[in-house]
Amino acid sequence: LEARLAAAGPAESDRWAALLAQVDSARIDTIHGLCASVLRANAAEAGIDPDFTVLDEAEAPVLLADVIDAELARAAAEGRPALALFAEYDDSAIRAILSDSALLATCPDLSPDVDLLAGWQQAWRDQCRALADALLAGIDWPLVDEIMATLPADDKLADKWRMCYAYLEQLRGDDVYTTFQALTGVSPGNAGSKKNWRDDALLEDARAALRSIKGVADAAVRAIGADAPATSPLDQRAAELIPLWVALVRRVRASYLHEKDRRAALDFDDLERLTCDLLENHAHVRGRYRGAEFRHVLVDEFQDTNAAQWRIVQALAGLDRPGSLFVVGDPKQSIYAFRGADVSVFGAVRDQITTSGG
Repeated sequence: LEARLAAAGPAESDRWAALLAQVDSARIDTIHGLCASVLRANAAEAGIDPDFTVLDEAEAPVLLADVIDAELARAAAEGRPALALFAEYDDSAIRAILSDSALLATCPDLSPDVDLLAGWQQAWRDQCRALADALLAGIDWPLVDEIMATLPADDKLADKWRMCYAYLEQLRGDDVYTTFQALTGVSPGNAGSKKNWRDDALLEDARAALRSIKGVADAAVRAIGADAPATSPLDQRAAELIPLWVALVRRVRASYLHEKDRRAALDFDDLERLTCDLLENHAHVRGRYRGAEFRHVLVDEFQDTNAAQWRIVQALAGLDRPGSLFVVGDPKQSIYAFRGADVSVFGAVRDQITTSGG
């Protein structure tokens, strides 16, 4: 701007001088600095103390570690069931899991009467059924009928097709997983003699169709897994341990929230979550910024944006207002996944912008 002002003629100098004068009032900040300023200005709607302090990337982990220490000490003193976790995991692994901000934010409650193993078993059956139905729906049945109607009496490929057809019929029943396993063993190889089949084309079609069915069965077995949850020792043990994890995680979360409330403090995750809620659930607050106080928004290092931050940006300058949003980034430089950055957001937003003509 200074260079353009220096080079401007009398007709344009006022314009460049005015723009240069506005630089000092530009809102330039980190995403968390932006969140803090929006929350302080709308503390009543956000339901927070406007004089809150922000726990930075060094302070928040220290406070959380202290909370975890206190909760584990209480668990030991009270002999809580969660202590059984130490028989499966070492101390550092437990602390690492309890320090996962995403887990602390999303861990749901778990009713005592929930039967996890039964739920997993039903989900497993549903997956088996869905994969079986997909295989059956994708078969060229007119071709299969033609193959079965012309099978030679004494031929290895014909024998494999008789087995395959029987297994396909069994897939309509309940024992889907065992049937899929059986189908993986039916491989055409080079079976089939040209002299036994009425024409070479049908022989090749029979081999190709059998090879395709086996391929789908192989993929289904990989997707389903080696064991049903009801018979898997790992699943059975997981069903015992997950309620212990849920109870411990929720205790740590409650204690961490209490400590932050006591100090009137927010961490970076709180800033993002509360700002998302504020802008998305209070139209009058959003209207104060969108297209008004913030007419244009530029986001730098956009490859390090996560989903919550993108929701905030959209609330301030969405793609429905052409010219209001400019993002800069390079997905090859995304290095902050450990902080929650999600490079897939960059790709999705880039696609949205180009699709809409930007």
